Amino acid sequence: MKNQIMALAVLGTGWALTRIVYQLRYRHTHQHLLREKERVRERWVVWIVGVTVIPISIVWLFTPWIRFAQWPCPPWLVITGGAVGAAALALFIWTHRTLQSNWSPVLQIRVGHELITSGPYRWVAHPMYTAMALGVVGNALLTANFLLTLLHVAGLGLLLWVRLRDEELLLEEQFGDRYRQFLLTRWRLIPFIW
Repeated sequence: MKNQIMALAVLGTGWALTRIVYQLRYRHTHQHLLREKERVRERWVVWIVGVTVIPISIVWLFTPWIRFAQWPCPPWLVITGGAVGAAALALFIWTHRTLQSNWSPVLQIRVGHELITSGPYRWVAHPMYTAMALGVVGNALLTANFLLTLLHVAGLGLLLWVRLRDEELLLEEQFGDRYRQFLLTRWRLIPFIW
């Protein structure tokens, strides 16, 4: 259990640091906006996900309170979860690095916004969400906790339900046929499936 806790703490720190670095950069690169989607619904989703997923993960890390929801998981599967989690973090970082100043925490188009087709965007239309989905799978295997997994899956599902279509509509508005063609030539979220 100690190795699982350490692995989850390291991966969680990696996700948090990546987000903090790009959040700080965002403040300097997004001062001139062209358009932005209505943010109230999106903010509520981020708040709900943050208030449920982050605290329950911290509870799992530092207390035995939700250990009743553990399922038996062989060590090789836990190790696989750590590897999947590390791959998810690597994809998350690669996606941020590819987007550079085009990344934003909210759905918006800034002056000079580009349609990115390189890096992980060569194969997947939404690689950041792919990274998040991989992270949920990695966490599920790593923690082997039904309650934690259920909340992570629900949080990701809610986020995708609210953001995915709005993001595509915003990019289609901005880039028109180029974006429609982009979507036709890539997997949406999960290679070889959708």
